[in-house]
Amino acid sequence: MGTVFAVYGFWIAPIGWEYALYLWLYAVAWFIFNDSVKMWTFRLLRSENK
Repeated sequence: MGTVFAVYGFWIAPIGWEYALYLWLYAVAWFIFNDSVKMWTFRLLRSENK
């Protein structure tokens, strides 16, 4: 819903679908990076507790 608001400009200046796609790709890339760091950290902490 936030993407639609940003693209079509409800209460803000519209950004268009191109920028919305770039923002989604940026968010997904950081999600993957952060999730891999989280999983590595969990594995490291579990191996130290054994």
